Amino acid sequence: MAWNGLSFTAAAELAGRARSGAALGMQQTALAASGAIVPPAFAAVVAATSWRVGFAVAAAFPLVGVQLLRSLRA
Repeated sequence: MAWNGLSFTAAAELAGRARSGAALGMQQTALAASGAIVPPAFAAVVAATSWRVGFAVAAAFPLVGVQLLRSLRA
């Protein structure tokens, strides 16, 4: 739950006052979608390659989220 609160706050802050509602809606949609997509994708990456590659991809995943949030700010 702490991560959800942190990501909720980051989405609202980066979007700014005028777009915070839309940003929070997108954040919740992305959170729900990632909860459904990421575990099977992680399993597929591990099955196709190795645990090390699977964890490297999982570690890079939040960086993509940061870039998406920055694009909201522009």
